[in-house]
Amino acid sequence: MSQRHQAVYLLVCLSIYASVYVIHVCRWPTPRYWSLCLLSLPMVTLFGNALVCLAVCTERGLHTATNYFIVSLAIADIMVALLVMT
Repeated sequence: MSQRHQAVYLLVCLSIYASVYVIHVCRWPTPRYWSLCLLSLPMVTLFGNALVCLAVCTERGLHTATNYFIVSLAIADIMVALLVMT
């Protein structure tokens, strides 16, 4: 297979990789790994933001206006992780 054919083949596979048919034709062995990565991203987001909220809520020294703003951003990010990323 020439380099041009390989490049076209790669571009076609990459441009519509979400299609199950193209994944089957390209014989990519990793569709399950992609789904694992896509599922782990919201989990890590939830965990990290929950730690931020927990730290500010439990530590008395972190009760400042700036940290309350950070907690509100963490809560908004948790909502994005739950509603959009899943």
